[in-house]
Amino acid sequence: NTALGYWALRQNVTGSFNTALGYQAAQAMDHKFNVIAVGNKAAYANTGNDVIATGSDAAYSNSGLGVIAIGAAAARNNTGDDVIAAGSSAGRWNAAKNVVAIGHYAGANNAVTGFDLIAIGTQAGRRNTGRGLIAIGNTAGFRNTGADVIATGSGAAYRNTGDNVIAIGTSALDIVTSGSGNIAIGQNAGHALATGSNNIYLGVNVQGTGVESGVVRIGTG
Repeated sequence: NTALGYWALRQNVTGSFNTALGYQAAQAMDHKFNVIAVGNKAAYANTGNDVIATGSDAAYSNSGLGVIAIGAAAARNNTGDDVIAAGSSAGRWNAAKNVVAIGHYAGANNAVTGFDLIAIGTQAGRRNTGRGLIAIGNTAGFRNTGADVIATGSGAAYRNTGDNVIAIGTSALDIVTSGSGNIAIGQNAGHALATGSNNIYLGVNVQGTGVESGVVRIGTG
């Protein structure tokens, strides 16, 4: 073990192959292996093995295995395994396995059902509960509950509830509260849809209506 910093690895007794650099880095950690903690209170009270934490409070109280946390409070209070969290508070309070979260609060508050998540962008995939979400863009997939969803663009599929959804473009399919199998490509595509399934919207501002199913709309709004 290597410790450099005030109270770094202070409570470690039986853990091995650990490195702690910084004020109280990995201070309350014991019986753990292969942990690298760099930063004030990085990996403090960590209970997971095979963890890399760089940044103040990164992986603080983490219990997941195979976690990489880069940034202040990244993966703090994380309980999921196989997690990569980069950005301040990225992956914070995440409970799911197989998560990649890059950006401020990306993948934060992700539920245990939200495994196989890729979230890139500020608050992308935050509060997600659906499995297999790919969310790229600020707040893309925020509050998503559907499974197998692709959302790219700011606010795309923001509060989607349906499965098998593709939303590409700013605010595409962002307010759908009931419906699956929808595809929207373009800024504000499908923006008006609240309830409906198996719709296709192609083009800028092709918003559709509040309630419709099985409709194809192509053009510009």
